[in-house]
Amino acid sequence: MDIETRHRLQEAISLARRGKRRGERALLKLQAQIEDARDWMRMGDAWLNCDRVDRAIDCFERAASRYLDEDYDKHACAMLRMILDLDPEHADARERLA
Repeated sequence: MDIETRHRLQEAISLARRGKRRGERALLKLQAQIEDARDWMRMGDAWLNCDRVDRAIDCFERAASRYLDEDYDKHACAMLRMILDLDPEHADARERLA
């Protein structure tokens, strides 16, 4: 994620925290530009900052998948554990960690 995109991400988070739909729409638009696992993780953190756990989990799942594709198993396990911290009943994360 380049510096300009990170700046837009921070603006979107700020708007979304204040309950502005415009901020959530901006986050969704930025989400379409994400390609690597670290950026999916950042986006998941952004959704958590906006109290959108469901969207954060989706992003963390994508990050875990990317990390597995790149053979970064420890990073993928960390993402899956984070998902389970947010939703202990998340079946897919439990299965993938087993």
